[in-house]
Amino acid sequence: MSQEKLSSNKLDIEGAQQRSSADEKLKETYKPISEDFGSDLTTGDAVKNSNMARENGDPVKDGADEKMLEGSEKENLALKNVEVKFISGDSNPNGDAKIDIGNIEKAFTGMTKEELMKYANDPFWVRLRWILFIFFWALWIAMLAGAISIIVFAPKCAAPTPLVWWKKGPLITIDGSETEDVIKEIKNYNAKGVVYELSGDETYFVDTPLVESKIKKLVETYKANDIHVVLDLTANYVTKEDKLFKEATEAVVTPEVLSAFVTANTADLPNNWKKVHGTEPAWKKEGKLYFLSQFEDNYDLQMTSPVAQKKLSDVLTHLVALGVKGFRLLNAQHFIINPELRDEIPDRNHNHGMNEYGFFTHGQTIYQDDLGKVIRNFTRVVHNVTDNAGFLTIRDDSAVRAEVFVDSKLKHFTFDLPYFKFLETFLKSSKQTVPKQIYNGFANLNGTVDDESLWIQLSYKPENFKGALDASGYNIFMGFLRGVQITSINALNYNGSKSESMKKLEEARESQVFQHGKFEYFLSHNETAFGYTRTKSGMPGYFIAMNPTDEDIKANFTFGGTALELSVLMLSDGFNDNPLKSKIISNEIPLTKHSVAVFTFVPQ
Repeated sequence: MSQEKLSSNKLDIEGAQQRSSADEKLKETYKPISEDFGSDLTTGDAVKNSNMARENGDPVKDGADEKMLEGSEKENLALKNVEVKFISGDSNPNGDAKIDIGNIEKAFTGMTKEELMKYANDPFWVRLRWILFIFFWALWIAMLAGAISIIVFAPKCAAPTPLVWWKKGPLITIDGSETEDVIKEIKNYNAKGVVYELSGDETYFVDTPLVESKIKKLVETYKANDIHVVLDLTANYVTKEDKLFKEATEAVVTPEVLSAFVTANTADLPNNWKKVHGTEPAWKKEGKLYFLSQFEDNYDLQMTSPVAQKKLSDVLTHLVALGVKGFRLLNAQHFIINPELRDEIPDRNHNHGMNEYGFFTHGQTIYQDDLGKVIRNFTRVVHNVTDNAGFLTIRDDSAVRAEVFVDSKLKHFTFDLPYFKFLETFLKSSKQTVPKQIYNGFANLNGTVDDESLWIQLSYKPENFKGALDASGYNIFMGFLRGVQITSINALNYNGSKSESMKKLEEARESQVFQHGKFEYFLSHNETAFGYTRTKSGMPGYFIAMNPTDEDIKANFTFGGTALELSVLMLSDGFNDNPLKSKIISNEIPLTKHSVAVFTFVPQ
């Protein structure tokens, strides 16, 4: 080993000595030397001479033949208090000393494989291994079960409630003489119900065998085709044969029975009221009393009376028991009569003679206050006895002033399927103002009620096709509105065969967009066309554009809720000579006169 390396190792040892605790003195031991070396030689001189020898670079063998320390041992030596022994040499006359640093303890680095195997079959460690094994898999299975339970039992978005049958429609009006072929055709139109009008003199005789058997037969016929039966009822008057009226005309009568009718105890006619659409007085004298009789030989009921309300409620309950699922009330505007019996005021806008019904405003006999509350009572009866599967509404001829039937606090209608006259009225004309009038009509409706779930009654007849739209356009326009069509089979099949557009209409009405989507309406930029959308988040929407005027136009609906690009879904017959391309830009939609076009689009 070279002299330089020996010197380096010696310096390392000296460094370790210097880093040891300053408080503890180095323990030195001495070995006797020969007497001839001199008795005055000290250990300090020996060390000094040794240092001098190293400093002078003399090649002194100072333990060079001894085994040097490993690197790790040198590091441990530097970190520990090591007892170093300096031993004077016996054989070296120059007094060099040997250094003995003792046994250096090696750091513990773990057990060897052989040592570990001694514990492999130890009962304690065997049990511990099994405990840890079981605990690991139990924990893993518990986490897996927890993840599955989170997926299965976590709250989910509720699925939209399916529409009740009477909101899906259409409802087909019938007269009871339909053959099997007609019934099959009604079913082919996917009709959910048929509407049959019960005559006024049968309404309060539904419990008689003749009327009851007729209704049962009607229900059974259509029930076999999965079609419900709806009845139109005239409930505002009774006939002379009615049991309640006979009680009211007896010599001795209770005030409760009389309260069900409108009577006057006077020698002269009470006022100037006329029979509906007639010229005769609306009063008939029975005994000592005058009874109000606005409808031919029948007698008006005062529906604010508990007796009258119970009478109609019993009829509704009995009909539901026979299988009827829905009702439309005729003449509902006549349900309440002003008990003060004031004279009617002449109407300034009339074309009638002084003795005619139309000469007066009829402010005392129709659309009285609390009319909505009375109708609500009957609506509740139907909902209760049908477990909310049935409905009650009023027929179109009673809905001129629909706002009278609105609950002023809740701003909701007090019955199902309200009807609005403005659609039928405005679509009779083909003037340039029709789109604006329809737009204002829907705006007024939104101002009257606050009901996002409002579903309206879309009642029309073939006679309506002579106005702004032809049959196909009328059916398409009404079919996509938020409501149910109530019309005849002749109106749906006006051209003698079921068109392809009607099939697409039926498919659209079964979609989530139609049944649960949002309804918005728009005017084109120049107000020459009207349009509305049916949209639902995450699904393609429908856009229906209508041109009711006598001229072909290009409508711009870019500011509405549509996309720039529209795909054509169906067209009314007005486009037969000028069909549209499959893709249309919403800022320039070609619309022929008296036509309706339906597009699909991806909402922005």
